[in-house]
Amino acid sequence: MTRALAVTLLSCFLGFVTGCGDTADPEPDEGNPFEGTYKVTSHTKDEMGCTGPGTEVTGSDTFFRLTEENLFGTAVLAYRTCTDATTCEESTNLFASFINMGNGWVRHIETASGTSETCALSLTEGPLVETETGLRLESRTHSADVMLNMGEECDTDLVEPRRDELTCTAIEILVADKL
Repeated sequence: MTRALAVTLLSCFLGFVTGCGDTADPEPDEGNPFEGTYKVTSHTKDEMGCTGPGTEVTGSDTFFRLTEENLFGTAVLAYRTCTDATTCEESTNLFASFINMGNGWVRHIETASGTSETCALSLTEGPLVETETGLRLESRTHSADVMLNMGEECDTDLVEPRRDELTCTAIEILVADKL
């Protein structure tokens, strides 16, 4: 099982659990530049393609906190929504969290759903980049409905081998200042 698949499965499982993370940092990486509380300064999304920044996202989180945690042996930069600069949720939003893919912190989500004949695959990924005042995330979602071969099951294991069949369908850009 690949690391991305393991995180995907954990995300699917833990996404249904509230309070699934302690705010303490078990074995944090000392000096992680991304740990801290942030205020969103710009958040856009284009769900019609990947050509532009899209439109401003309304009703999204104004504040969030990132903390590095060890989740079942995998280092995760956990994302928690906050109502203000000091009050944050206890539970972790794993679909908004990041994993270290060896070349930095990345949002990486693989999904698969469908029947024994067709499968809807998607991959959302984007690196977390440190800026002078905080961070920037530019993630893209690639997706496609693919025909399955005889005996193939619709599973996230198909995302990487069929990556060339996926088309960029959305882009999200988030910029936030560290408080």
